[in-house]
Order: sequence, then C-alpha cells, then structure tokens
Amino acid sequence: MPSRPKSTARETHGEGRPDRPSRSRADGAHAQWRQMERMFHEAAALPAERRREWLRAARQAEPELCAHVESLLRAEAGAAARIDRVIHDACLAFAALRNGERLVP
Repeated sequence: MPSRPKSTARETHGEGRPDRPSRSRADGAHAQWRQMERMFHEAAALPAERRREWLRAARQAEPELCAHVESLLRAEAGAAARIDRVIHDACLAFAALRNGERLVP
C-alpha cells in the first residue's frame, strides 16, 4: 500500500492538522441537509398530484436539493411497496389455512 505523502503547509490550517472543511462549510452542509429533510417531509405529506406540482416548483428554486428529495421519495415508495407485498403475501397464506391449521416456518 503506498504511503500517504506528508501534509504541506498549504494543506494544513496552521496547526499541522490535515486539511478539513472549515466550520462555515460544515455549517452550510448541515443547513442543506436540514433543508433537504424539510423538503422531503413536505413533499411526502402531499397527495400525488399536488406533490408533482410542488416538485416542479422546487426544481426551479433548488434543482440540486430537489433531485436528492426526488431520489429519497422514490426509495421510500419502493420500500413501502416491498412491505405491502410481504403483508399481502402473509394475508394470502393466512386466508388459505384450513380451520385449525397454523402458520409455522
């Protein structure tokens, strides 16, 4: 494994520490995460038709954040569909039981 080169003066913050994001940059990233979370919850709470309209407007104002929010919404929908499918299959199995039978793995 190649060794990592030693930090140069340009890569440190005057205290010999490797380059790290500045506090203001970290605060900015944290603010973006909070905004993305707020946007996600706001969009998720809307009915489908209103959500599409909301997302169109959000794309105009915050295209990058909106792309992340849309990705999160798709992931949530996929997870919900998988859970629904498992519940549906369990209900079918339960309904197929004869009187006195039990579901056992």
